[in-house]
Amino acid sequence: MKKSTAQWLPLLFLFSLSVSVKSQQPGSIDTTFGYPKIAFGDSSRFGSFGSPKAMIIQPDGKFIVAGSFDNYNGAVRSGIVRIKTDGRVDENFVVATGFNTGTPKVLALQSSDQKIIAAGDFTTYNNAPRKNIVRINNDGTLDNTFIVGAGFNQPVNDVAIQSDGKIIVAGNFTQYDGMPRRYIARLNTDGSLDTTFSTTGTGLSGNVLCIALDPATGKIILGGNFWEYNGISRQHIAVLNNDGSLDTVFTPPSIGFDAAVDYLQLQPDGRILAAG
Repeated sequence: MKKSTAQWLPLLFLFSLSVSVKSQQPGSIDTTFGYPKIAFGDSSRFGSFGSPKAMIIQPDGKFIVAGSFDNYNGAVRSGIVRIKTDGRVDENFVVATGFNTGTPKVLALQSSDQKIIAAGDFTTYNNAPRKNIVRINNDGTLDNTFIVGAGFNQPVNDVAIQSDGKIIVAGNFTQYDGMPRRYIARLNTDGSLDTTFSTTGTGLSGNVLCIALDPATGKIILGGNFWEYNGISRQHIAVLNNDGSLDTVFTPPSIGFDAAVDYLQLQPDGRILAAG
């Protein structure tokens, strides 16, 4: 889900490490994964490699990959593709024109129905206007029940799905469907803005790059390029309550991180891993 997977995504499709096949040693190449010699391409750059940005794995083991590419092993796939466990294109995931403008940068999978939330920096999906966020059915078609209106006015950097199905969205934006929302917003399951989630006051002083959710408490951990929340010092990391208010129990040092936080991960013991 995280955009940081882009750092190692190209490697995934050059080789797949075997850790469970008895006939192979741990760490050896999994020869059952029939990857192509050139997986992702981008004809707009004269046949050069495309650039995967995000990946999720379905419960059945298939990969969904999104990014700035227009084909996978020669099959036309504009910005998104589903790949079988043996490395072949899943022809049952039909994307038509896909993301023919812009680039999806983050993916999230709804556990209830396996629909896909894709977000990033784009304006259409299958030629339908979708500004920086879209929901896609499990067969690759556009989910028309997820209504985003004018969408986000600037790129989305991360999304996370709560246990109730609501969607936390973070990025560089200041509006969603014309409504003021500075860098963080929550959407209902139908795509409408959840107005019960409100960052009152001045909110965040800069953009949010990553999100982690605490399933035990419902709290939302934010990392990014900000230094205040409603005038209270929060140097690049903050925790919000489920209603969008600042969690004042989580009090990092006033100097905090000296630069942006790009990635967050919550450990089972509740401690937070941060990188940037």
